[in-house]
Amino acid sequence: MRNDSQNKLTLHLFRVGNVDLALRDDEVFAVSDWREPARLPFAPQTVLGVVSIQGRMLTVLDTGKLFDVEATAHESIVALRGREQLALAANARGSIEINPSDVQPATNFAPLSSGTINKDGRTIHILAPDQLFGSALHGHERRRKRS
Repeated sequence: MRNDSQNKLTLHLFRVGNVDLALRDDEVFAVSDWREPARLPFAPQTVLGVVSIQGRMLTVLDTGKLFDVEATAHESIVALRGREQLALAANARGSIEINPSDVQPATNFAPLSSGTINKDGRTIHILAPDQLFGSALHGHERRRKRS
């Protein structure tokens, strides 16, 4: 007998303004309670600042500004895995398991969204984390790496 839980995709859900978003479980490092990030001089409006989570210094992006939606007060910081050391300001809403076949192509928010699912009459946009940093710094020069 086949174990269906092996074929499921776990998504972390969060909300920004009136937009429901999700990240795949393997893309999330940690979800932390909100704390005010330290501001960065001359950072674009989409960058709220930096914060340390579990010993990692992360750049916190204003998810509302990325999606051009009016965001309420943030309750959570969603720390992402990967080289870019990013976190998202959001309101965490738990997690769900879905069948990968339930994911539909992204129609809105491309390229930030890699697909959508419909759950309980709501559209949930699955984020493409590799697109977030470039979108946040659009029009700003990226800091050079030290040699």
